[in-house]
Amino acid sequence: MADLISSPSPSRSPTTDKITVTEAIRARRSIRHYLPDPIPTDQLRELLDLALEAPSSWNSQSRPIVVVSQQEGRDGPTWATGGQPHPQEVPVMLVFVAAASQAWRENREDIYEQARQSGAWNEEFIAMFKAAGLELQRDLEQRYLLREYALKDAMITASYLMFAATSMGLVMSPMNGWDEQKDRGPRRSAHCAADPPRQVYRGAPVPRVQVAGVDRLR
Repeated sequence: MADLISSPSPSRSPTTDKITVTEAIRARRSIRHYLPDPIPTDQLRELLDLALEAPSSWNSQSRPIVVVSQQEGRDGPTWATGGQPHPQEVPVMLVFVAAASQAWRENREDIYEQARQSGAWNEEFIAMFKAAGLELQRDLEQRYLLREYALKDAMITASYLMFAATSMGLVMSPMNGWDEQKDRGPRRSAHCAADPPRQVYRGAPVPRVQVAGVDRLR
């Protein structure tokens, strides 16, 4: 899934005051034409930080976000949508990747220590979380359901971002109408061929890799 993000069109006035979640839900619309104005870096960073506050199953955080801000980065996804015009107009495309994360195999003591320090989890709960979490993830892997869980997490994250963008006075359109196999196929743009290893984001500053117009949050 992708979110196409832009400043408001001339016919839409930007939001100047903070709005409530209820107001953001009622105000959000899917917009198909955009101004070419770039989204300020600080605003985009805040938007991504808010999106990544979204919960995920067992805190697996299996939903990296790819920020596409240059023309060559939009060519592949545009072709995969059948040449629809709005991906070409938008200054920023955010792609939510449902990655079947292997984070559950890693040492997660940093998460447990943070929970201890905040008083959120006691030792009994941490012990249960470790054992039950591993059991669940192994079961999902055996039944080939890890990606299904990742898809759900990615959709929750995308929803957080849409309402955060609305609260900032930005306009956007969620887009799910592309051929995933096309975007992986032989005509896929050269910039998409690189796939740097991802690192699960757990609230620390987000590292970025620039790949021919694509900022890949890892």
